[in-house]
Amino acid sequence: MKTKQIKKTILTGLLCMLCTYLGSAQDNTTDIIGTWMFQEGPSFEKMAPDIQAHLDSLPVIRDQILGKYSGRSLLFQVDGFFQQTIADGSTLTGSWAIGPGGVLTITAANGAVWQQNFYLEPQRLVLIQGSAGQARPMLGELHFSKIQ
Repeated sequence: MKTKQIKKTILTGLLCMLCTYLGSAQDNTTDIIGTWMFQEGPSFEKMAPDIQAHLDSLPVIRDQILGKYSGRSLLFQVDGFFQQTIADGSTLTGSWAIGPGGVLTITAANGAVWQQNFYLEPQRLVLIQGSAGQARPMLGELHFSKIQ
């Protein structure tokens, strides 16, 4: 009888822990809310070596392309508003949502839609850039640090 009670208590405890874990995993998506600043170091470190070598052979073009990433910020508001600002002050606005499978969907005001895999670490947002056929992104991961 005691063994049955112990098993039941352990099972109940494990079930409570699982529910707590699943609930907190769903709530972690709210951690994206805030302002995020692009981080060059960790993002450029993830660049494929062959792409890095090619860009290094074309320094003027490399600086122009990589300059488009520097100074970029992302704003995610609790009401679903999204804004991307690049270093020259240009902005892209729209809305954001996290859908099934944890895919981030950004819909621009002009109707363009981007879907993005991502993950969150403490104070860090990492956007995973997808490949399309043989085309690969220059930066496989875009790292952002939370500033607000």
